[in-house]
Amino acid sequence: MATRSVSDLLKRLSKAGFKRDFVRPAIFPDWWEDSLDADASLLPDIELRVARFLGLPLADVRDPARRLVAPAAPSTVLRKSPSVDVERLRPAIHAARRVAEAVVRGMNDRPVVDLPAKPEDWRRDLVRGKTPVTLETMLTDLWARGIPVIPMECLPSPAFQGMVAVIDGRPVVVIGQKHDMPSRVGFFVAHEAGHIANGDCENGRAIVDEEESSLDSSDMEKRADRYALCVQLGEGAGSRLDGDEFDKLAERAYAIELETGAEAGALLFHWARKNNDFMTASRAVGALYRHVGARRTMARFLADNVKIKDAPETDRALLGLALGGPESTATAD
Repeated sequence: MATRSVSDLLKRLSKAGFKRDFVRPAIFPDWWEDSLDADASLLPDIELRVARFLGLPLADVRDPARRLVAPAAPSTVLRKSPSVDVERLRPAIHAARRVAEAVVRGMNDRPVVDLPAKPEDWRRDLVRGKTPVTLETMLTDLWARGIPVIPMECLPSPAFQGMVAVIDGRPVVVIGQKHDMPSRVGFFVAHEAGHIANGDCENGRAIVDEEESSLDSSDMEKRADRYALCVQLGEGAGSRLDGDEFDKLAERAYAIELETGAEAGALLFHWARKNNDFMTASRAVGALYRHVGARRTMARFLADNVKIKDAPETDRALLGLALGGPESTATAD
């Protein structure tokens, strides 16, 4: 029979989808070392942390015969993908919600200002004239509206592209995949914002987009895509980019940006989604020197808008999953 021990608890967590490389920063105290696994005096504290994270009775966690499972997220709508079993996303969804709860607790009850229902109205709020809408532009506006955008640096695998949910009455956007090109991530953020603006998260419903290219052609997803494209590109610019050589595409996208205000990187990834050719688009964005910085930018907004130092130790551990670890949360603010 299994006995109560840290090692056994780690095995049970692993079977639930939470591997040690996630559990260590998410649940264990920051001073934990592998050599402490055998110290039975520390087990009660670890069991309590696990129970809190999973939302399970402490007695269930303490019982070695009990199977640990990631709780099913209530009222979750998944953007379907044939390559991922949706049940396997439960650990990632649960972890993201826990981090989002910590973020919301650290925002000091900042009021929420609704997003415009029409994407052209939000685009006008973001920029004037031919100035491109960038990731930084959107993040500035969303955080000012009390809508946090959370980049996940550590999630159980498999992860997801993006998630939007309402946590304690506050819309929250979570970005799960680790793309770093600002224009590509900008589309994810604008798409999730579209779900919020379109009212898709009413009645506590969460929306999870598994990956960028999906066979899901539901009206809800089409509306969110149209919202994102209009915000990023305006009207009509996306249809003007064609070709198949990365350098020519980069040159043409930049020319369209100067003419219309549609951001060149967003144009290129719109081309990529239409042609299913993200490699060429990525090379073109690299040629414009706009290929890095999204993760750092999102983390900066999070650190600037959440009271990390004042958060309890367990919340700081959760926030570290978005900021990159306890050393990041220790220096934030």
